[in-house]
Amino acid sequence: MNLQGVAALSGPSDTLKRRMAKGITSRQVMSIPPLRPGEGPTVDLMQHRVVQVNGQTVQSFAIDLRSAPVPERKYLAEACDVRRRPSGVALLFGQERFGKGGLRSLLVIQMSPTGVARYLNSMDEMNPSFEVMARAAGITAEPGVEILEEPAQTIALGATMILSALSNDDACMDFFKTSPFSLATAQQTKKIAMEPVVRVDLATSLLLALVEKLRRVAESFPKSAFPVELPEET
Repeated sequence: MNLQGVAALSGPSDTLKRRMAKGITSRQVMSIPPLRPGEGPTVDLMQHRVVQVNGQTVQSFAIDLRSAPVPERKYLAEACDVRRRPSGVALLFGQERFGKGGLRSLLVIQMSPTGVARYLNSMDEMNPSFEVMARAAGITAEPGVEILEEPAQTIALGATMILSALSNDDACMDFFKTSPFSLATAQQTKKIAMEPVVRVDLATSLLLALVEKLRRVAESFPKSAFPVELPEET
């Protein structure tokens, strides 16, 4: 199974849904309402059958995030960092103070290793890649910045998926949240509910630096965090 977006996408896979459903009866699964109010806007989930070179047929699910709503909340980031935590991965976005140094505000986006791995995998599948497009424009990653202090104005949010885009020096990252309830019913409804969380506007050089940090952190992820192809059930 392979989830792919129209741009850089990360998110829980059908593998996670099946693991969660293991040991649960069909009656218990079907007792979950198909589309619970408040889960967020829905986008279509498209299923494809792909025959691999070894002749095995696998299932591939694609989410077209072009129909996903733009998050209402916006944040302008001037610095970024990544922290590996017991509960997952924290993506740190900060606004710098003028004159005094330090940060004026800090946005913390908490993601799972699976979510980060999915995002990096989708970045690798883009053609051309973000790195190639930036290099063609003469843009390189900013020098690493380490965020050591938490300013008084700090907010933390959770996300499972990322949609990224760039245009020359400007880039943005749209974060979305998909709940386990939405994942549990996605295969039956062929729709997935995605709650828009926040859009982070940042320089392309800053996005490149963030991706480099995520790749280094991902080296410590367990193999189970990375996407796999699932054989088709018979």
